Amino acid sequence: MGIADARPPVPAPPHTVGPMTGRAARPGPRTRRTLLATAALAATLGLAAPATAAGPVLVSEGDLDISAQRTVVSWADGQQRMLLEYDLQGRSDATEPAIVLIATPTRPLMAIADPDLMQAFVDAGSPEVIEEEEWWPDLQSFGGGDDTPFWLRPDTALAPVGDGARPHDPNSAAAIIGYYQNQGFEIGEETASALERYVGAGWTISEISLDPAPESLDARSTPVVEMRFASPEPIAPVLLTAGGALPVDLSTYVIGTERLDRTSTPSSATVRFSGPVDVATSPLLADWLEPYGGTAVMTVVDQTISNPSQLSDDVTFGPSIYGAVDAGTEVVRVERIILGIPAGIMLVAGGMLVVAAAGVTISRLMQRGYRD
Repeated sequence: MGIADARPPVPAPPHTVGPMTGRAARPGPRTRRTLLATAALAATLGLAAPATAAGPVLVSEGDLDISAQRTVVSWADGQQRMLLEYDLQGRSDATEPAIVLIATPTRPLMAIADPDLMQAFVDAGSPEVIEEEEWWPDLQSFGGGDDTPFWLRPDTALAPVGDGARPHDPNSAAAIIGYYQNQGFEIGEETASALERYVGAGWTISEISLDPAPESLDARSTPVVEMRFASPEPIAPVLLTAGGALPVDLSTYVIGTERLDRTSTPSSATVRFSGPVDVATSPLLADWLEPYGGTAVMTVVDQTISNPSQLSDDVTFGPSIYGAVDAGTEVVRVERIILGIPAGIMLVAGGMLVVAAAGVTISRLMQRGYRD
C-alpha cells in the first residue's frame, strides 16, 4: 500500500488521515496532503460487530464522545470540497491513538487545514458582535437572573492533537472491524451498522488518528480536515456519529451561487444565517470563494441531535425557496472596573468625596472671612 508524504498547508502536529475505499479511483493531485493510507474494501460485510457500548470515537481505554460536528460544503459540477471538524468530550487514558472514522461517496484527497479557516467560516455566519460597556453592577444577577446567551460561538480549536501515519490494508469491511479490534478498540453496533451501509454502497472509509494527550482532557477537537471528492449531490456525512451517548450539535456551512437548504434531517434545524460572503470581508475564504467570482451565498444551519442513534440519513442539500436570513447581533457586555468595584459606583463615590472636600474648603474660607 502506498503512503504519500506531504506537508500540511500550515504548521500543525502531524495526523493520520487515511482513506480505505471500496471502489477503484485514479490517483489525483497530491498537493496539500498529509500522510495518506489507502486500500480496497469489498462491498459486503461478513463479520458481525460485537455488541458493546462503544461510541463513535474508537478508544482502547477511556470514553470519548462526539459533542459537535462542523461541516463546510462547497459543491459544483459533481465535485465537492469539504471541511470537517469534531468536538470531543470525555477522557481517554489510553496510550494508543483514538480514531474517528469518516465516510465519503468516493475516494477523497485529504489534507489537514488551518483551523483559522474553519473559524473564518464560523465568524462569517455568526451574529455581529456589539460591545456594550457596563459601568454599574447587573441588578438582575442579584435576583438570580439567567445570563446565558441564546447562542454560543464555538471554539474551533479546543486542543487538537495527532500522531504519525498508520498504514491500513483491509480487503473487506469485516477487515476494518477486525483490524481495529486487534488494536484493542471496541466497535459499537451503530458504528458497525454504518460501516456496513456505507461499504455496501461503495463509499470510502477514512480515519483521523488522535494522539493520546499528555494529560487526559475533558474536551478537545479533531484537526480540521479538508476533503475533495466526487459526489452526485452536496452532502454532509453523519451516520458514523451515531452511537454516541451525548447530544451532537450539528452545524453546516454550505456555499454556492444561491441559498442551499437541507433536504434531509431538517426537523428542529435552525437557519442561523443565509446571505452573501465575499473576499473583502472574509479574506481567509478567498480560495473557497474564487470559483464563485469572489462572492458566494452561504447558508448556516444549526441543529442539536439529542439522540444520535436515531440518525438514519446523511445530510443533503438542494436549492431553497426562501430568501436571506440575517445573523443578527450579539451583545457582549464589557464591565468597567476600578479597584475591583464597578466603575460607576467608584466614580459616583469619588465625585461625592470631591464635593464633600470642596464643601469643607469653602466652609473654612467663609469662616475665615467672617473673622477678618
